[in-house]
Amino acid sequence: RQDQYSIVFGGFNCFEFGKDYAKRMDFLIPAETLDAFKSNLLLIHTGVSRNAQSAVEQVYQNHQTSSGQSALDKLARLGLEFARMLEKKNFTDCAMIMEENFKTQIQLATASSNEYLDHMYDFAKRHGAIGGKIAGAGGGGAFMFYCDDPEYLKNSMKEEFVDCFEIDFDFH
Repeated sequence: RQDQYSIVFGGFNCFEFGKDYAKRMDFLIPAETLDAFKSNLLLIHTGVSRNAQSAVEQVYQNHQTSSGQSALDKLARLGLEFARMLEKKNFTDCAMIMEENFKTQIQLATASSNEYLDHMYDFAKRHGAIGGKIAGAGGGGAFMFYCDDPEYLKNSMKEEFVDCFEIDFDFH
């Protein structure tokens, strides 16, 4: 459901979702802060095409279990904490929250990752990524990494994983 709201509002937003409502939170992150954060981000396609349906089906199966509900609650808390840290320009904490989000996403749906993606993530961490997460439902697609030297990380990733490629993006 968050995708539709993101499209409607555009830009960088934080939402609160309930059973029968969605509310845009009052986080106004200045463009300068987003630009500073982006300067240390790398969005890189894994080179793995996937059908996100299996991850989505696992989320649907698990969301009403106690562990699934716990993971969803944690993801909501992490999202709010991420917005707070971004607002404070605490980008390193943002990176750590991204990593915790990724781990929690895997708890909710193991199809969000696989051995190859785990290897890519571990490689990125060994080559300068402070934190990161898979984008979307997972199982392939793209990673977003926060690091001190995105150019070095990009080149290292492309050398090790020849099918991966950088994706240019903007928050505005």
